[in-house]
Amino acid sequence: MILSPMPNTPGEVLRMGRQALNKKQTDIASEINRALRTYQKWENDETHPNTFSDIIAVCKACGVPVQDYITGQPSQAYPTAKENELLDLVTSMQSGDMDCMIRIAKALRDTANANP
Repeated sequence: MILSPMPNTPGEVLRMGRQALNKKQTDIASEINRALRTYQKWENDETHPNTFSDIIAVCKACGVPVQDYITGQPSQAYPTAKENELLDLVTSMQSGDMDCMIRIAKALRDTANANP
């Protein structure tokens, strides 16, 4: 998914990442254990997190790399909620299960490509 327009502030990066995940501001505030108004100020570039651990937490909750937050520019398209869910499932699998899942995904892709 390509996001547009391009963000140019840390708050815009957070907003676009949050929206790509279909999350509400209240969801993010709850996930990072901060007041809603605190998160809103971060997203609106009124203030910024005071600690690096807050930056890491808010970036993780919004699905954005810390580098993107710092530079105000996305280094890549942000993953959607479904893409994150799939990544979480795959990374929690045992090696043998992961190999099986890769074979299934390739078969699904090949079938879809053969029958457009």
